[in-house]
Amino acid sequence: MHIVVVGVDYTTASLVLREQLACSDRQIPQVLQVVRQVAQECVHLTTCNRVELYAVCQEADQGCLDLLALLSQTHQVTTEELKAHCYSLQDEQAVSHLFSVTCGLYSLVPGELQIQVQVAVALKIAQDGGYAGPITSALFKAALATGKRARSETGMSCNAEVDKGMHLPLQEVAHVQALIAVEVERFARWLASLSVVDTIRDLRHYVDQLRQQELTRTLRRLSPTLSEQERTAVQELTNRLTNTFLHIPTLRLKDAAAAGQGHIYAEAMRYFFGLEEKRES
Repeated sequence: MHIVVVGVDYTTASLVLREQLACSDRQIPQVLQVVRQVAQECVHLTTCNRVELYAVCQEADQGCLDLLALLSQTHQVTTEELKAHCYSLQDEQAVSHLFSVTCGLYSLVPGELQIQVQVAVALKIAQDGGYAGPITSALFKAALATGKRARSETGMSCNAEVDKGMHLPLQEVAHVQALIAVEVERFARWLASLSVVDTIRDLRHYVDQLRQQELTRTLRRLSPTLSEQERTAVQELTNRLTNTFLHIPTLRLKDAAAAGQGHIYAEAMRYFFGLEEKRES
């Protein structure tokens, strides 16, 4: 799965084109319904200075082309004109872009507060209509949290220069950019970990089944001599042993996923524990 964004802003497109592509809050669900034909998840962000479509697609390059085609179809703008004025970003660049937008770095008035409200509204509309999924929801929530933190740590929201439409001090810009880089890295690691979630879940289920079988067999033998308190203690012991046993393999799988090797270790884990056979049965 890939996160992609296609859009225009005040630096790439005229006001006329931005207004032609813009949607009211009531129109956005209609556009998102069309986008879902080519994307698993999607969110539409529209403001007076930008119009952007965020989507989760199977293939990044094709996803961007599909979004351009749908923008052309839904807004009666030729694909050629869109290509001349639209930008498209993928994966970590798309994530970094949204974080920067939400922090106000790409606003006409840098650091302005309204963009956070607009990002939050875009997410809510997409969630209410069932168009945002786990990835886009997590992405937009992380962007909003990063924007809030950036304003808290730099004082962007009360900067007098921002009110005058002037540039932010360079040290504040650098601080926000560093913060964004860190948050993007964290989000990328989380996103990569999703590739091994199924394997971790299946491994836990398999090991817990074994635990339950052995626990039932043991308690059946010992039940005449065990008090209720002792039975509970034995059950808690097996739970702790299971969690201890799975702790390091789970961490290693997530680390491998973050390094782009999750599929290799996940397949090995499935092979060693016979998890594919369990799934097929």
